[in-house]
Order: sequence, then structure tokens, then C-alpha cells
Amino acid sequence: MDNCMFVPSDLNRLLEIRNAAQNIRMISGVAGIVMLPLNTIANFLQFSINLFEPDSTNQNLSGAISYERRIIYVNGTESIRRQRFIIAHEFGHILLHREYQNEPGWVYDLLTHDDKLESREKEADLFAAELLMPVDLLNKEMDYRNGQLTYVADDFQVSMDAMRDRLDFLRNESRLRSKGFSVEWNGPKQAASAV
Repeated sequence: MDNCMFVPSDLNRLLEIRNAAQNIRMISGVAGIVMLPLNTIANFLQFSINLFEPDSTNQNLSGAISYERRIIYVNGTESIRRQRFIIAHEFGHILLHREYQNEPGWVYDLLTHDDKLESREKEADLFAAELLMPVDLLNKEMDYRNGQLTYVADDFQVSMDAMRDRLDFLRNESRLRSKGFSVEWNGPKQAASAV
């Protein structure tokens, strides 16, 4: 995630994003799987995933969606773990930002983000983290691996940066909750190991 401390300004939006990630895991049949099979979700959404080799016209492109062709394009020069996050991020756009599905051409996500990154990009990053590292499975893995982040990141097939950002986000969310931030949701309670 490029901005790990992002919390939607409408706190109910966090609930919507978390529930969207949980729901796609459930309805595509991969709810309890730690190393999420992204192709299963892509197939369920009727999208294919294609790697591309960047050239001078798209060297800053990490991922893109062609809604017309129903293809998610991922920069093939990125690490496998980064590719997984990019794919999950693009799923976030597909599920959270339906208003862009009728735009002609591709919807692009650039590698380089500035400080004024649009809300929808941050939401897609948050969705990717919620999808790849859901709180309930993260807590179980943290307990199973005795908090050894390298092993937990390996189990989820995410980068150490993504794992640290996820844990920072959950700690920040926990602090906000202790200061009166409350979003009620139907998901599992956070265990002490992740917050």
C-alpha cells in the first residue's frame, strides 16, 4: 500500500471496503484460504489477467483494466508479490468503482503516486490489503507463526512492505477505535496479535 495510514473520511466506507473484500472471498469460494488464488476471483468476475512488458509509452504503469475486453493488465517486470497486490488493487476498482466501467479505453494505475493520490486509488489499495490479508486470517497466521512477519508474509505471498503497512493500518484503526472511532461490522473481532 502506498499510504498505509489511509482511513476513509466517511468511516462507514471502511466497512463497505472490508465487507466487499470479505464478500468476494466468500462468493468465489476462497474465504478461508491464506494464499489467495487470484485467478479464481478473476474467473468469478469474468476477467482475465495478462502480464505486459512496459515500453517507453507505459514504463510507469503498474496495472490497468480494460473493461471492454474484461482484462486486467499487470506490469510483468514487478515481483510476483507486487503483481499479486496490483491484481487485488484492480479487483478493488472493479468492485468499488463501478462508475468508471463505461470509460473508453483503459483505466490506469501508475507506479509513481504523488501525495495527492485520489481517494479511489487509496480505496483500491485498502481493498487489496483487506482482500489479501483479511483480519481473521492474519490473526490466525500471526498466532501460528508466533508473530514472525517474514513467515506470515510468505504465507500470504505479499511483500514485507505490504505486511508492515497492513499491520500499521490495523494498529492505527485500533487506536482510533480506542479514541471513540467506531464502525460496526459483521466480521471477526481483531485479536491482540494483529493490533
